[in-house]
Amino acid sequence: MRLPPPIFDAQIRVGPLTDQDLADLRFFGVVSAVAVAGDDAPKGKAQELLAYLEDMLVRGARRLKRAGIAPYFALGVHPARIPERGFEEVLASFPELTRRARVVAIGTIGLLEGDEEEEEVVSRQLEMASFLDLPVIVSLSRRDLRMARRVLALLREREFPPKRVLVTGVDGETLRLVRSCGHLAGLVVHPASLGPEQAVRLIRSHGSQGIVLASNLGDGPGDLLGIPRTLHLLERAGISREIARRVAAENALEFFGIDRTALARRLDQPRSR
Repeated sequence: MRLPPPIFDAQIRVGPLTDQDLADLRFFGVVSAVAVAGDDAPKGKAQELLAYLEDMLVRGARRLKRAGIAPYFALGVHPARIPERGFEEVLASFPELTRRARVVAIGTIGLLEGDEEEEEVVSRQLEMASFLDLPVIVSLSRRDLRMARRVLALLREREFPPKRVLVTGVDGETLRLVRSCGHLAGLVVHPASLGPEQAVRLIRSHGSQGIVLASNLGDGPGDLLGIPRTLHLLERAGISREIARRVAAENALEFFGIDRTALARRLDQPRSR
């Protein structure tokens, strides 16, 4: 049996993952990943959030490299972790933090309640993304179509370039909506989002254009084998290896502006343990 294509995981939370988790990811084909700032961040003070971001970039990069996974990062303030005071201080730190590690996006950002504060935080982070010339990762609230429509409308109102937006957490109901806006759609293969079988059905129905795979590992109980199983099921379903390569790595590399030649040897090398 052929090995599945190498995996570029478009969204993980590196802090909660153990070193063994990371070693297992590499063994099962993950060659690179984007570690995002999510709702595992501390809630409350701006200084605690800044310390979390610095730890993610510095210690997180070291841990990913030690596991054999090329590290990339997204900086952001998740709507569940907006500090009580000092958001602007956190935001102002982003340009300096981008010099600590390879930051390829702002995120994850989004709406939970959709109130004025959350919308302002999204808008300010879109401005920062434009200033830093970075794309954004927007995470949809689980199973909330109304909030999904609102955050997509906010992106349109702020005139952020559609092709520079990756919306993760889409399902069968929101995938078509996200793609119609010109955004990339992230299928999160995670027990709280999509199972591998569901992800395969969506790829079969919509094709590989503008679709990337992510695990969101570190967000509660996850599935280390979620993406590898998805690729295995694609092969069993007779889906071409080229389509599998696109959703497993190529689309994400293009979106994040990562030169494939820089990862060529890692992408093509056999895994070992």
